[in-house]
Amino acid sequence: MVLPGIQAIFGFQLIVTFNERFAHGLSPVQQGLHLIALILTAVAMALVMTPAAYHRRVEQETISKRLLDVSSRMISRAMLVLAVGLSLELYVVTMVVTHTPLLSCAVALLMLALFVVLWHTYPNLARRFQELKDQHEQR
Repeated sequence: MVLPGIQAIFGFQLIVTFNERFAHGLSPVQQGLHLIALILTAVAMALVMTPAAYHRRVEQETISKRLLDVSSRMISRAMLVLAVGLSLELYVVTMVVTHTPLLSCAVALLMLALFVVLWHTYPNLARRFQELKDQHEQR
């Protein structure tokens, strides 16, 4: 489910670079930040696709615990990389709209924090809570 979203984001990021306003409306620094965000999105896509490639080449006939572990690690890493890339894009867009570096930085950092909380912290807390609940039920 994550891959189609990343692919859509990547496509929109690519389209922007062929827009007239990209060449003339963004400063070289903003264009560079957009490029970094584009690269981070591509890295996130590669990380999300790695489990499928791994499965096809290494464990084609089975779904092992190792495959599930590799998949979980790759997707978790991809989400963190994607969070940074999206936050950079939000910084650039907010700068284009508001021309206010401080506000742009605040928006980007707040969104990065939101992504980290929702995509990393919350699942980890939920897993720990479930482990504690399972341990309590076993007693």
